[in-house]
Amino acid sequence: MNYKNEPIVAEDKIAEVVNLLEQINKVNKMLDLHQDDEDEFMISEYQYQKKELMRQLKESFLAFNITSSDLARMVD
Repeated sequence: MNYKNEPIVAEDKIAEVVNLLEQINKVNKMLDLHQDDEDEFMISEYQYQKKELMRQLKESFLAFNITSSDLARMVD
């Protein structure tokens, strides 16, 4: 195993996680904004975007050996 490149890889993965969290935050704000709208299409689009971002975040966490069950145990 080449440990020399690991800090760079970790930094990239950390940046990816931060980016995804920022995107999720923006989508959450848009969901809040449209919460009372009658436009179900917009709400479903933002919900879909959030679901996709969450899927990507889950994949990013796997790079750190963090699973969904790890997160669930932390919340409980």
